Parts: sequence; structure tokens; C-alpha cells
Amino acid sequence: MAKVNTIRKLCNIVSNSIAAHNAIIIEDIEVKFDIDFREVLRKCNLCHFEDEHTICIVKLPVHIRDIVAPKLSFANIHFCEDVYIGGIENCNIKYIYFCSCKFLATQRYSIDIDICDNLEMSDCYSKSSICIDSIKDTQSINIDDLICANNLEFRNLKLISKDLDNKAEAYIQGDVKNNVSFFNCFIVNSVLTVNCNCSKLDFFSINYILKDEKFLDFYSGDIHISGVEIGLLNLYYCKTRTIGIHNTIISNIHEYQLLYQKLEGETSMIFRNAALQNNNDILASKYTSIAYDTYLRSMSIDRYKQAISYISLNKHAISYWKTIKRILHKYLYEPIILLIPNIFSNEGLLLWLSKYSNNYNRSWIRGVGFTLLTTLFFYFIINYYGTKAPYFVIDFKFHNFGEVLEGYLSLLDIFNLSSTPQPMQLNIYGRMLLFLAKIAIAYGSWQTIYAFYKYKR
Repeated sequence: MAKVNTIRKLCNIVSNSIAAHNAIIIEDIEVKFDIDFREVLRKCNLCHFEDEHTICIVKLPVHIRDIVAPKLSFANIHFCEDVYIGGIENCNIKYIYFCSCKFLATQRYSIDIDICDNLEMSDCYSKSSICIDSIKDTQSINIDDLICANNLEFRNLKLISKDLDNKAEAYIQGDVKNNVSFFNCFIVNSVLTVNCNCSKLDFFSINYILKDEKFLDFYSGDIHISGVEIGLLNLYYCKTRTIGIHNTIISNIHEYQLLYQKLEGETSMIFRNAALQNNNDILASKYTSIAYDTYLRSMSIDRYKQAISYISLNKHAISYWKTIKRILHKYLYEPIILLIPNIFSNEGLLLWLSKYSNNYNRSWIRGVGFTLLTTLFFYFIINYYGTKAPYFVIDFKFHNFGEVLEGYLSLLDIFNLSSTPQPMQLNIYGRMLLFLAKIAIAYGSWQTIYAFYKYKR
């Protein structure tokens, strides 16, 4: 790789490439200074201008391959042929900057950028598609006021920050006529913000081949979309920490193998409305339940956060103990944490009951479990506090097991309010508890049946 220390040597390379290939080709060189492409064009007598606002028109293809440079900048340039910046192994450009440029080529890609650390585009226009490929360990991508008459594609993007206190960021804003696509990208400890009006927004294989779940839990990034209109949103094989969508209109949504830790704000309702518009009742039901669950947690967020931090999982614990803690957290701690602050709130209590009785009308299996556990709870309470003497004790010796089971099954009979678990002799408190048990069991049975309602079509 030849070293270039002056702009005159760089201009000689450009002039020779034009003479030999009728194209501007810069390749296999190491440049020690920042490259201002306008200045290179002027010194090569390819463009004449009086000030920085004069437009330069480049009628030749521009190929910049396998170079090492600190900065490469383009300003007020109209490219009539294709532009390629990248390489296979030796390309290392720290910063690429485009300002007020137009890419007018009619090939499949009017501009193809491959491999750089930081990319910035401001107030640019592209007649054909833009492809940004294999940008590795990127710290910053800023695309602002872009107008693209075809597609905008990001492939093999690695938006990764190893500093937990300093996230990498990518911001894409503008108007794209057709599709904005992200294929096989890594967004790790980073934030991707997309503010592009487009016909279709695709996320395909985002962080999906990450095998280390601990890595995913702590370092995967966030996806934000706001203030735009999107015809179709595709989310396939995506793993991310949070998805936040605000002030956005989505006409349709498809998802498959989408994994996330949190949907922020109104995201779940936007997904729900998009699913309803396209008669996807099951997907709409899913995001309705997520919206209810988010609202339930927000009603007791302070107490919930305190309790979660108190019983937070030890990430370095041995695997089986971590599994036990996860089970306890999901099925014991969390229901109690969410119930306590909402027990005297009518709205909060109803949401809590709906969540754990049938997952907001989505799980008949949870309805069956809720009914059986509620019956078991009241059966024990009636046995110890609602009878003149306990009929059975918990000693795991299974004495008169058949009769105890018969009493339990008789309590499940919601159509007979006078049925008493046989052969118990109830006192006044027992009869009150029996009445409450019938109401709770009837509620659980109804929630089980109602969970099938989503399959009505």
C-alpha cells in the first residue's frame, strides 16, 4: 500500500486513473491527511468554483477502494455516475461526510458505502437506491434530511459500543420512496433511531445469531421510530432490548421470532391498531394484552422497581439456582408485587385479575390453572378456618385421600351454591368463605371460556 503525504500526489493518482479507465479511481493508498474531494476535483481541473456554495458536477464514476484515511468529505457535489467507497480487507476510513450532494446515477445503487467507522450525510438526494454495507464497530451514523427515490439498505451493520456509559448511535431521518431495510445487523449497547417516511420498513436478523443470552440481556440495543408514516413494518428474527414507536402511523405489521425486553410508551397500541386494520385478530390480541400489562406495571412502578431491585437475580449464580430464582420471580414475587399497590384500586385490581386469570383473554390454560389454584386456596382456608374441626391436615401421608379429593371436586361445582365440600361441617365463617369461593371459581371458569373468544373467526 503506497503512502500519500500531499494532495498533489493524490491528484496525480486521480489524473492517471481518468486517463487509463475513464473513471475516478483511488485505491491501495494510505493518506495521512483529511481528503476534501471538492479540493481534489479543483486541483485536477475537473471542477471550477469561486466559493464553497458552487455546485460541482462529476460525470465520471467514482470508486474509492482499500484506502486508509482519517476523513473523507464531499460537499455540494452532483455525481452523475455511481459512487463506491469501500474495500475487501485494507479499507479503513475513520469518518465519511456528505453534505448537499446529489447522486443521479440510474444503476441499481447510486451510492454504495462499504466499511467506515463514522458516517454522516446531510441534505442529500439519491435517484437510485443507497446501500450501506459492512460498516464495522461503528460509533456514529447520522443521516439527516435525506431524499431517496428508491430504497435505502443497511447490510451487516455493526453498531457496537464496548463502553457501557457511552452508547453508539445511529440516526436516520428523511423521505424514502420505497423501502428502508436493515439486514443481518448488530445493535449492541447502542440506539438506532429511524425517522423515515417509507412504504416498507424491514428489520431482518437483528442480533439474532447472538448465542450468549447474558450478552443479549445486558448489551443489546434499542430501536426507536417516531413521527413518520410507514406502509408495512416487518420484524423478522430480531432480538432487542427495547422498541419505542411514537407519533407514528403504521398501516400493517408482520412479525416472526421477535424477542424484546420492553415495548416503550404507545408502541404496543400502535402495533395493535396496525394488526386490527388488517384483520389480524390474534396479533392484535397479543399487543392488547401487552398494553394492559404495561399500564398495570405503570400504576405501581415505584414499588415494583424497588421490589425487583431487592430480589434482583444474581447473574453470576450457578445455572440451576438462577433458573429457580427466575421461576420464583415470575410466578410468586411478581404477582404479589403487582397486587399490593393495586388491591384497593378498582382499575388496578381488575387489570391484575385479568392478567393472571387468562392473560387478558389470551390464555385458556392460564384460566384453567387460575380456577384450580383458586379452588385449592379456598379449600384449605375453609378446612382450617371455616369448619368446627379441620377435616384433613397436611402431613403427606395421604389419609382418606379419595374423600379429600371428592370434597375438592365438589367445591368446583359452581352451579350449586349450597354444595358443601363433603363431609365438612361448616360454621358461619365457612359458609361466608364458601360463598366467596363460588364467586371466585365462577370468575375463573368464565375467564377460561372467554379466552377462546379470540378464536371466534
